[in-house]
Amino acid sequence: MNLVFWGKEHQSGTTAHMMAATGMLRALYGKESVVTGRFMQKEGTKFALCDCGTGLNGRRRHFLWHADLVVVNLRQKKCCIEHFFEEDFHIAKNMVFLLGGYDCEEDADIAYLRRVYRIEPEQAAVIPYNSAFYQAVQKGKSDAFIARELCEPSNMANEQFVCSVQTAVARMMIRLEYEFKKESIKS
Repeated sequence: MNLVFWGKEHQSGTTAHMMAATGMLRALYGKESVVTGRFMQKEGTKFALCDCGTGLNGRRRHFLWHADLVVVNLRQKKCCIEHFFEEDFHIAKNMVFLLGGYDCEEDADIAYLRRVYRIEPEQAAVIPYNSAFYQAVQKGKSDAFIARELCEPSNMANEQFVCSVQTAVARMMIRLEYEFKKESIKS
């Protein structure tokens, strides 16, 4: 399955969210089942995760439209969310929304997405900012952080972070399964 992580704007957490999801997928399915930095899966892998960054050019549009799942990363601010839905909601066939960011508005959450844009709760997740995870990312140890904190959380903030990543990945798997079933029916 090809998962493309994309953000509407800078500092929407695209790279960090992809690294967190990669760590969780590797912890759940095995390290050899996940490849990153590629749009297409290699033989023997189950998931290929690609960080498409921000903005839209021809190549990015192609990746987004042809991905099995696009993980749209939005900052938890109403203006950012509104900007995406007004301009770019049509970029992909199958999407999950990850809300994140250090600075967030309290009422720009999953309930807001459901109420205003009719997004099902299973299609969105919130990943809070976690400084310990970002330090692990800088050291190249994001997978180890996720695996360690998943088994034995060192504090409540890390436990909440890993639980939110686990929820996000579960929602990604639900959307992938939904798309797979939809494609099977068409065939």
